Formats: sequence, structure tokens, C-alpha cells
Amino acid sequence: MPSIDFAVIGTHHAHVYDIVDGLIAAGARLAGFAGDDEAGNAAFAARYAGARREKGAASILAREDVQAVVVCGLPSERADVACKAMRAGKDVIVDKPPAVTAGQLADVRRTQGETGQRFLVVFGELLSGALAKALELYREGRIGELVSVAGMAPHLLGEGRPEWFYDSARNGGLLVDIGCHQIAQFLTITADPAAELVDASIACFGGRDGFFDSGDIVLRSRRVRGYARVDWMTPDGLGEWGDVRTMITGTKGYLDVRKTVDIGRPESWDVLYVVDSRGIERIECEHAPPDFYSKLIADVHDRTDRSIPHEISFRTMELAIRAQEFAESRWPCIR
Repeated sequence: MPSIDFAVIGTHHAHVYDIVDGLIAAGARLAGFAGDDEAGNAAFAARYAGARREKGAASILAREDVQAVVVCGLPSERADVACKAMRAGKDVIVDKPPAVTAGQLADVRRTQGETGQRFLVVFGELLSGALAKALELYREGRIGELVSVAGMAPHLLGEGRPEWFYDSARNGGLLVDIGCHQIAQFLTITADPAAELVDASIACFGGRDGFFDSGDIVLRSRRVRGYARVDWMTPDGLGEWGDVRTMITGTKGYLDVRKTVDIGRPESWDVLYVVDSRGIERIECEHAPPDFYSKLIADVHDRTDRSIPHEISFRTMELAIRAQEFAESRWPCIR
């Protein structure tokens, strides 16, 4: 099994732990970290005792033993760090969103093309055993021809969010930040990076001016329609960060993917319901996660593009940024 040595640049978002844990579990070695968020750095050092702390990103990029860097700083700064890393000969593993403007995305795309380095975006909602099983069944023909994909991704706002979280210039806005998950999912299921944006909207129902907490996206891919709804309205009583679901409808049945919780069964998560002419089948998938991080390590080691293809990543962010811009220009903030 191939392995790599990687380091972390930026510890602003807790997603860094999911990425690092996934890489380590798949056999990669953590070589060090750096960041300008002191609270994030302290938490990271406490979790990964013995991890070598560098003075800054430049120190990490100068290390010859580091093959890849995990980028998880402020979303608005990730593209610049990623470009510097690729020019330094490092592959990049970056949390979503990897860019928050069209200009940043163009820089990343150009740099990746010029350097040939891997640019691997982690869209966490794709890392679902239930979604992987649903894709398998769909591709086997279980539900016939694909008709539509609908994704619902409510999130828990919670308390104590940092100030940058509420600043769309730094986090990209609702449709860039969490809407990109749903776009990546649609492109992955349809296997059509040429999918187009049809419509997008955002609104503010909360008490903070200028913070859009509700939105949706409509996509189309040949004959397949896609709809995604995202928000920051999950009630505390759910007991999870969100009730995330995907409905994949075909001409002969549908697949209901319940990624985070199966309502009424608090002990269950990552569950797939299959409904077709045979009846209703419930499949628990939480003990069979996809091998994303093993594929990611192999991409770095073997120079392949199998975990999350560049074409999917770039098109996802292109559509997400376009959706955010379109929604902001068209829809007023509702109070």
C-alpha cells in the first residue's frame, strides 16, 4: 500500500481533523503543521501530540520530505496558499471551498495545469458509504434511467462561530461554502462536468444583517435535473449538525440517501433506502465507508486522478461561485 508524508497549512476549520484522520488511517504520515490561528494551532497540537510545528507556510514548502500539503486556512486564502504549494512542487489536499472568487479559481486552474501537481478537494458529503452504495446500485441499473437528483443539506449554526464565518468575502457565502457539496454530488452522480446552472437564490431569515442563511440551486445535465437546498436552520433538538439527504430518482425506482441521521432511529446514520418494484429495502452503510483517502494517497503516489477528478473539482467551484454571484445580484436579503 503506498504512503505519503504530508503537512498541514492552516487550522481555522475543524474539517482539518477529518482530513488528517482520514489520511493517517489510510497510511499517510503527518510531518508537521503551521498556521496563523493560535486557537486552531493549540487545538491541533493537543490532538496530534508530537506533530512538528513550523514557523509558517514557507518553512513547510521548503521541506523536501513533504510530498503534499493539507490546506485548511481561511477559505479566502486557500487558493493563494495552494498555488504557492504547487509552484513549490507539492501536491495539494484542500478543504472545500478551495476558492471563493472566479479570479482565485482561474489562478488555481492555471497553476495546476502549468505545474502538473495534484489539486485534490475534499467535499466531505461525498464520503458517505450510503452514497457510494447508491451510486453502485444506480450504475447497475437498479432504478433505471436517471431522472433527477435532489439534495437537502441543512446545517446547525450553533454558538461561537468566528467572525470570518459571517463574512462572505472570507468564506465565499452560503452557496460557495456548503452549496458546493451538492454541486459536486450532482456532477459525480451524473458523470457530466458540462452540467449547467439554471437558477439560484439566497435569503436571510435570521437576525444577523447580511448573513444569508437559506438558499437553493437548480442544475441541469442533459435530461437530468438537479435541485439542492442548503441552510443554517437545523434545530438543536436534532442532536446532529444536520439532516443531510439525497434523493436519486430513476424511471424504475428511487434511492433515498440519509447521510447523517435516520429520523426516528437515533442510533443509525449513513443509511440507504431503495424503493423499486421489489419493494422497500433498508441498507445500513456506516460500517462500509468509501476508500476516498486511500485513493487520494494513491493519486499523490502514482500521479493519477481517481479520488476526486480535477475536472469535477474545478467545474464544481465554477458553478458554485457563479450560483453565489447570480443569487446575490438577483435576490434581496429577506428579513
